[in-house]
Amino acid sequence: AACVERKGCLDVSASMRDGRWRRQQAAMEARNASEFGGAATIEYLLEGDVSKTKHTCAACAALPGGGGVGGCPTDGWPTVAAVEEELRRAEATYKVTRTASIAHTAAHLAAEQ
Repeated sequence: AACVERKGCLDVSASMRDGRWRRQQAAMEARNASEFGGAATIEYLLEGDVSKTKHTCAACAALPGGGGVGGCPTDGWPTVAAVEEELRRAEATYKVTRTASIAHTAAHLAAEQ
């Protein structure tokens, strides 16, 4: 059994910005515990390249960590470095599969069947 969450880079950034990222992880862990006794694999399917979704403007280009993902860090959007760090944390706890696009995600899921 598996609990799977599919997200694009901008989805990860928006979820980090508004707090859903941690809440969704807690919800998947709770579901795994209640429905599967903790035996299910929790997997994130992450589509796209974070560095290619970087927002650039004069205000954020000079910030440490690079430009924001989804918007300017001065408006609360996480930097590329912050998103990558959060994804490394997820990879330490969950199965994380990175794909280039939704088509690659579909191919990955079909191969797992």
